[in-house]
Amino acid sequence: MIIQRLKFLITLVLVSCVFCFGNKASDNFQRSAEHHDKNFEIAAKSLLPEGLSLSPASHSACLFEGLNGGGKVVWHAFFSHLLSPIPSGYVGPINLIIGIDDRQQVTGVKILSHSETPSFVEGIESSWFLDQFKGKTTNDAVQAGSDLDGITHATVTVNAICESIRACLAISSTNGAASNAKESIISRSQDLPAVPIACLLMTFVLFILNEKIPKPISSALIAFFLGFATNQFLSLAHLRIFATSSTSIRVLPLPVIILIILSILAILLRPRGYCRGICPMGQFQDLISSTVSYISGAGNDFHFEAQTLDITAPTPLSNSEMNSTDKLSVVLRRGLGRSLLWVFLIILFFAPQFPGEKLEIFSALFVGNQGAFGLLFCLGTIIGAFLTPRFYCRVLCPLNSLFEDVEEIIKTIRRGPKR
Repeated sequence: MIIQRLKFLITLVLVSCVFCFGNKASDNFQRSAEHHDKNFEIAAKSLLPEGLSLSPASHSACLFEGLNGGGKVVWHAFFSHLLSPIPSGYVGPINLIIGIDDRQQVTGVKILSHSETPSFVEGIESSWFLDQFKGKTTNDAVQAGSDLDGITHATVTVNAICESIRACLAISSTNGAASNAKESIISRSQDLPAVPIACLLMTFVLFILNEKIPKPISSALIAFFLGFATNQFLSLAHLRIFATSSTSIRVLPLPVIILIILSILAILLRPRGYCRGICPMGQFQDLISSTVSYISGAGNDFHFEAQTLDITAPTPLSNSEMNSTDKLSVVLRRGLGRSLLWVFLIILFFAPQFPGEKLEIFSALFVGNQGAFGLLFCLGTIIGAFLTPRFYCRVLCPLNSLFEDVEEIIKTIRRGPKR
């Protein structure tokens, strides 16, 4: 018992250290990025049209201007981190430099830095994507799906880039009126992402009505709504967001905020509520188990009770009662997932931008962007789910181990010290 509590305490301390040092490192990076004028000058020169000379400027979001041979200003270099408010991607701001000429046309766009998950936004720095903005003016929509090609699974990030460019175009067309630019951002902001929000709310309704709806139906709907249709699920990437981003939760996309709130409610309503009733990977495995149960004749009513399934708790058997298979199951269940969690936390401490989703199944299965390794990962996990209910949850999921440790810490606190 003492060793178990010590493990929980170490986990809690490590998570706290990651949050503290991660936020400090992020703040230092932000301050450094905002004060390194030399780097901004180099970035401006990289977009400066041929034949112009670069001159410092200090109005609105423009830090440099391009002068022609006669000394007339015919080009501006805008920096998105100077906008108010700063358009935010999934994790935080996308720092851009946008070149705009005296005809209020975009001459070039370059990404200076971002904190997005690399595998989710692959392609945003490529020339085929950024070159689409050249020639855009205030008369253009500057919106993916309208006059631009977006990037699959990077909608929030692309929208933030488009919003920054629209804002800078507005500033350019009003000769630096920052207030007008702010109004433009508000007036041209996107409609609420209705589909993800609707899917999240329907999922929570299914969670509440779990006993009244056949498990295969609710599992299939939740796996489709949150997994394959909208990619709304908790993962290690969210832990990285809160550990490394100084951005307020208020600038996170609304579906992400709703997902976090609903997940907290689910955990408060039922033990391991998110894992058992909302996680799309868990529901996907339950659907497989329901099918196996029905085909094998073990459950002719085609109803699999995942709500009562012990997915992470230690086995109630004593060491003398456990056979070798039971002992191996306990070692695997309490070893691999927790090892992945510790590996991620340690890496996050030294490399805050490490893509933690590579240690999980979610992006490989639902987003399909992990290549051959992701395909093998999915195949192995699906085979495991056919053989053992909630195989991924029991053996591999690092979040399950995190939730388990947090629950044990809460129980220990509630019990209080022994008298």
